[in-house]
Amino acid sequence: MAMIDACPKNLDEIKNASANLECGFDRFGNSQYVCLPNTEKSSLIEFCYEGLMGLKEKGNCLEIADGKLVTYSCKHFICGCPTEPVRSNEFYKYQACQTINTRHQCYRFDPACPQRNHDNNGISYGIPEGSQNIIIYSMISVILALIVTSIILAYLLWKKNKATTVDHQILEESAQLIGHFEKDSTHGMRQRSDDIIMKPFEVEVDDNSHLVTFEKEEGHNLKQEDTNRRQRNNTETSIESYLQEIADEFSATASKRR
Repeated sequence: MAMIDACPKNLDEIKNASANLECGFDRFGNSQYVCLPNTEKSSLIEFCYEGLMGLKEKGNCLEIADGKLVTYSCKHFICGCPTEPVRSNEFYKYQACQTINTRHQCYRFDPACPQRNHDNNGISYGIPEGSQNIIIYSMISVILALIVTSIILAYLLWKKNKATTVDHQILEESAQLIGHFEKDSTHGMRQRSDDIIMKPFEVEVDDNSHLVTFEKEEGHNLKQEDTNRRQRNNTETSIESYLQEIADEFSATASKRR
C-alpha cells in the first residue's frame, strides 16, 4: 500500500497507475487497482486489492481499514455521492469520495467539514471548480424559482382581492337602486290612498235619533280609485321586472370577473 496526494481521475490514469503497481484482474476481468481514503481520512491510499470488485450500494463511499474495504455513508454530502451501485474499482467516477481534508480528517463535500482550499503541504483538497460552479448555479436557480413563485402568488392574491372589491361595489349599487325604487313605490301608494277622500254629502238631523250620515264621494272618486289601482298594479309589475333585470345583470358580471 502506498500513500499518495491524489487519486487517478480517469480511466487512462487508472491504467497507468495499475501498471505501475502491477495489479491484476479478478475472474470477471475487472482491474484490482483501487485508490481510496483510509478510515481516518488522513491520507489517500492506492494498492492492488486481492478479491472481487463487487458492487457497493448507492449512497456510500468506500474506505480502506487494515486492508479491507468498508463503506461510509455520503447521503449528507453537498453533492457527488453515488446515486447508483458502483464497483469497488470505479470510485474514481465520484470525486466526492476521494476528496478529503487531511488537516481536519473529513470529506470536503461533507457540510460539517471546514472549507479550506489547501493543506499544509500546499496540495489542494478543496471542492473542484466545476463542482463549485454547479453548487452556485443550483443556489441561483433555487433563489430565482422562489422569486418567480412569490411574484405569481402576489399577483393571484391581488387579482382575487380586486374581484372581491368590485363585487362588493356592485352589491352596494344594486342595494341603493332597490332602496330608491321601494321608497318611490311606497310614497306613490300612500299618495294615491290619500286621493280617496271622505267628505260630507248631506247632513240630516232627525229630531228623534239625531243621526248624522256621511257618504263617500262617488262618481269621479270611485272611477279615479279604479284607475289608480290599475296604475299601482302596473307600477309594481314594472318594479319587479326591473329588479329581476338588475339581479340577472349582477350575477352575469360577477361570474365574468371570477
